[in-house]
Formats: sequence, C-alpha cells, structure tokens
Amino acid sequence: MKLANMLSQLSHSNIKLARSLKERNNLLEALRGSEKRERARSKELEAVLDAVPVAVFIAHDPQVCQLTGNRLSYEWLQVPAGTNFSKSAPEGEKPEFFKLFKDGKEIPPEKMPSQTAAAGKEVNDCELDIISADGKVRHVFGNAKPLRDEQGNLLGSVSAFIDITERKKAEEALVRSENEFRTLAENSPDVIARFDRQKRYLYINPAVLTSGYPPEKIMGKTSSELGINPETVKLWEEHIESVFTTGKPEEMEYAYKSPQGKEYYFNTIIVPEFINGKVMSALAISRDITDTKRAEARLKETLDNLEKLVEERTIELGKAYNSLKESEKGLAEAQRMAHIGNWEWDIEADKTYWSEEMYRIFRRDPEKLAPPYNEYLCYIHP
Repeated sequence: MKLANMLSQLSHSNIKLARSLKERNNLLEALRGSEKRERARSKELEAVLDAVPVAVFIAHDPQVCQLTGNRLSYEWLQVPAGTNFSKSAPEGEKPEFFKLFKDGKEIPPEKMPSQTAAAGKEVNDCELDIISADGKVRHVFGNAKPLRDEQGNLLGSVSAFIDITERKKAEEALVRSENEFRTLAENSPDVIARFDRQKRYLYINPAVLTSGYPPEKIMGKTSSELGINPETVKLWEEHIESVFTTGKPEEMEYAYKSPQGKEYYFNTIIVPEFINGKVMSALAISRDITDTKRAEARLKETLDNLEKLVEERTIELGKAYNSLKESEKGLAEAQRMAHIGNWEWDIEADKTYWSEEMYRIFRRDPEKLAPPYNEYLCYIHP
C-alpha cells in the first residue's frame, strides 16, 4: 500500500515536472525571441546613431567610468571605435587625446555634460570647445540627459552634440565686420542709418545730431513717428522700398528742416544689405551738402548777373558800333566834299590804311589794298 502511494505521488510529481519543463521551454523561447528582437532593435539603433550627423556620447554608469559614442564621435576625435572617452575613468585610463573648454576655461571632469547628466541634472543648450591632441578646435552645441531604469534609478547619461564650427566662424566674422562698421560709422561725419522692411531705424550714428535728433530717440521708430515733413518721409520711404524690392542702390537729394528750424540739404545713397541672397536691411549714407548747395546758388546768381551784364554790354557795343559806322560814314562824306583824305601807317608791320577819298585823290582802285609806304612816297614830289 505504501509502495502504491509512493508510485502515485511520483507519477503526480513527474506530471508537474513535465508541466514545469514545458513552461520553462516556453519561457526560454519567449526570452530568446525577446533577445532577438532586442538585438535587432539594438542594431537598428546603432545604425541610426551612426547615420545621424550628430555626435552621441553614452555614459554606461552613474560614475561615468565608461563613456562611449557613435561613429561620428570617434571621427571627431580621430580615435578607434570603442575607445573610452571618460575623463572620470580610473587613473591610467583617462583619455589625453582631447580637452573640453567653456568660455575659454577648461572644464573639470565633474562639470562635463555627461557627468552632470549622469548625476541627475539635465544640461541644455550647452556650447563647448573640443580641442584635440593636434590642436584643432571644434565648436559644438548640444544637450545631455540622465538615463534611468524603470524605478527611476540613475544608470548613466546620453549626450548629443552638433558641430557649429563653421557657424561660429561666420558669427565671429560677422561680429568683426559689425565692429569695423560701427567704428567707421561712429566716427563718420556723414549720417549713417540702417532700416528694416517696416522702414524703422535699426541703427543711427552720432552724426545724426546735426539734424536735431539724438540717436536714442530715433532707434526703433519710423520717420513718420519722428514728425518729419510728410513729403520728405514719402520720398525716403519710396526709395527704401525700391531698395528692398529690386536689391539695387538708390540715390536722392532733398531739403530738410530740423526741429530747431535750421535748413539743410542732403545727398543720400541707400544700399541693400544681403543675408543668404535676401535683402534683410537697407543702409543709408547721407552727406550734408548744404554749403555746396549754397555755393551753387551763389554761383548761379553770379552767372545770372554776369549774363545780364554781358547782355547789357553787348547792347552798348552794338550801339557804339552803329555810332562808329555812322561817324565813319559822316567822315567819308566830309572828306569827299573837302577833297581831303587820310591814311595810317603801321610802321612795325609796314601796312597802311587809306580812306576812300585817298583812293580817289590818287586814282587807285578802292577794291585793292593800300600801297606800302615806300610806294606811296613815289606819289610825293621830291
């Protein structure tokens, strides 16, 4: 009876064992499937990380003793894939092939983005300089986030950065250009102004003080808001709009009256300022030509007076000529009646001039030249 009970219990145990083995096999199959799917996802994620134009750094522990990255991160630093990037690695394992700088100062390991995020604090909009062993500087920008398990425990961090070296160089070049522009503009005797598409003043140099307005009262306003003469405002805005529309320079001259009542004349050139081929602002350079205009007005007045004097003198000369002709006519008639002639001799040129009566007295042809002096002496009795 005991043996039968034992056999019965053994049979029951075998059935339970068989069931357990089946469940175990099912669990193993499920685990293998899950592992296969995870490996596939891991491969996909690895492919994505290697494809994106972003350097990704992954801290594998909260102390960031191990820090690896994607393909681009290793290319940046020109080291073999799998190299440990962590500056928090144990002594003898710390990498010496790069340094991190922020605002010109080297960052200690505990302050680096990956370490900060692994400690539980997010890092956003971080701008750094990576200096590699060969001295090459790479400007980067990015974020770092903590990695946690399902219970919220810290596992490490992930950081993503993009290369902004070219953008940084462009910004620095733009800053230099703007500084040079402001140095020139601030010391220029010409009024220099920059306008946006709404014709608002983006910039005005100190030379504008000659027009009666301080720069601080002009910035951000339109000419209409400053109370400038509507006709002048219309002229200005038409030319500015043309610059934005055509992308070509405009030139104009206009009269201007300051708030203090002083009158000026300006010559203005407006040129387009491009960014990526698009007109983003208009730069106006205005030269005070008041003295030139006044000098031109005085010159015109002088020329007008001179023209009037010439006209009057011409009339006087005409009258004198007519009077002379009348006198010559009267003299010729008097000589004819008195049978008296007169002559002139240019001794240096040896040329003579005879009056009409002289030709008649000596019976010479009046259509021919008067005889030279020596020939004339032949007519005189010795």
